[in-house]
Amino acid sequence: MFENDINITFILAQIFIFASVILIFYSARDLIIARMYTSRRLQDKSKKSSAIENTQQGLALDNTKLKRYDKYLTPDDQEKLSRLRRALIRGGYRKPSDVRVFNAVRIVSSFSALFLGVVIFPMAMQNSPIYLIITVMLLTLVTGFFGPKFWLDRNFQYRKLGAQEGFPDALDLILVCIEAGHGFDQALNRVVKEIKISSPILAEELQIVVRELSVGKNRYDALGDFAWRTGVDDISSFITVIKQADKFGVSIADALRVYSSEMRDKRYMRAEEKANMMPVKLALGAIMFTVPPAIIAMVGPSIIMIIRHLAGAGS
Repeated sequence: MFENDINITFILAQIFIFASVILIFYSARDLIIARMYTSRRLQDKSKKSSAIENTQQGLALDNTKLKRYDKYLTPDDQEKLSRLRRALIRGGYRKPSDVRVFNAVRIVSSFSALFLGVVIFPMAMQNSPIYLIITVMLLTLVTGFFGPKFWLDRNFQYRKLGAQEGFPDALDLILVCIEAGHGFDQALNRVVKEIKISSPILAEELQIVVRELSVGKNRYDALGDFAWRTGVDDISSFITVIKQADKFGVSIADALRVYSSEMRDKRYMRAEEKANMMPVKLALGAIMFTVPPAIIAMVGPSIIMIIRHLAGAGS
């Protein structure tokens, strides 16, 4: 009976640890994305300069052999297909075949996780404790089922951060170009050439706007799609400023001058906010890693004794 109680306690402890790992993983996602963005910006600039040339990037997988399975890999429901295509576009993948490739990757990942978690790991860990086998199975299944979706969401968050970091400087350049006598469309085209090294993600999105405007798409529709693809609130506000300036006949340069000043103040306040949040995050991390183990060490033996006492009284 005592050995069974210990096994139950270990299983509960492993479930608690598993839930804690998932929570910490999602909490650290933004930090990981920020570090990845910073490290990529510090790479060789010659590699970044070619990023703007490939605005129709796709998933790095040959999908010619997948066309025969198109009816299985492409959703019949137009709403689901549209939702997935929008998610891929926001992640930077704009080819129509990317829907097929992404679904193929998700199916292969799910079946691989199911095979590893249900067949391979239990056979390879026969002599291991049952709670360890259950933990490994759960981690494998969660990774296989939700890994592709998380990867796509992480890519979107990375691109969003890149656009958000580079937009204040791009806004200043747009203002300078307009004050120098350029039209709005010409200013965007000039800014794309200037920021393609410092902010390739934003330059790529602006290049799409320039191309859409050059083929006759409505300016506000093109800018609205630009704001939707990046998901940055500051860009949405910028587009609202442009619309209001055109609607009320205000000079775009005057409106952008005021908004650019507000953007610089907002960026400074955002940096101060991150600096002020650092002690709080460190304190939360210390609490999460010290309090639960201490509680388990102090309360665990008492719980085992209570279970044994109740089991003995019931028998």
